[in-house]
Amino acid sequence: AKKGGILATGRGATRSYSLQPFYPGLFEEIFIRPEQTPKYVELAKNIEGMFAGGLLKEIHGGKTPWSRVIMVEERIPSQLEVFPYERISGYIDRYDEMALMPCHCRNRNRMLGKGCEAPADNCMVFGQGARWAVKHGLGWLVSKDEMYHKLRETEEHGLIHGTNNSSDDMLFICNCCGCCCYILFGITRANLPTAVAKSHFILSINGETCAGCGKCVERCHVKALRLEDEVAHLEAARCIGCGICNLTCPTESLSMVRREEGDFAVPLRKWPDTI
Repeated sequence: AKKGGILATGRGATRSYSLQPFYPGLFEEIFIRPEQTPKYVELAKNIEGMFAGGLLKEIHGGKTPWSRVIMVEERIPSQLEVFPYERISGYIDRYDEMALMPCHCRNRNRMLGKGCEAPADNCMVFGQGARWAVKHGLGWLVSKDEMYHKLRETEEHGLIHGTNNSSDDMLFICNCCGCCCYILFGITRANLPTAVAKSHFILSINGETCAGCGKCVERCHVKALRLEDEVAHLEAARCIGCGICNLTCPTESLSMVRREEGDFAVPLRKWPDTI
């Protein structure tokens, strides 16, 4: 259990142990600990082979995605009425205990000499998850102000907010990049557009004011944007509605609009219903 191989719950006479899913579950617990030992590097290589050999499609091929994108809150159009589960702030304000942990995806990729320079101290957990992380030495408690600061920092680095695909509780927030994240790998490697539940918003581009600078193309982790005739164009089927692309548009030619009904699904109330 201390190595992350099995799950331990309770204490004393109620202490119990059980197997847990590979992902999410086993994978995170192993690579939250950034141990650069030959054993862990070899394990990272083996898991890379498993993902390349079809495990990504097994993980992300279910009817209901277990993870969903939650859009950058400041990009929500002010005139729109939104659902409570579309605002990160509503969840953060609800919890008294919250913690940060290292990003297991970036830890693992860096063991293999891959990945990016994005910060790796921004995996967010709440409530019981925060208490568990601190108890096992995997994370550290932070205040609400510190969590909001970290959230803004991830957006500046162009990272996508991903959370559990349910509406009642936000158990975690992953801050994802396309080069390291195994949530996004379902789209970028396994080519499964439904691997992640999209937000209820989609990008809209004003082609008349677009300067063709390409900043939005560079920031898109799922390759939904391209430049054509010096104007940004969107492949709508790939857009996950994260809102990261338009945070740095110099001409304010990008905006987020509500998807057409039928192009998004309302999250289930409880997360276990999705896995």
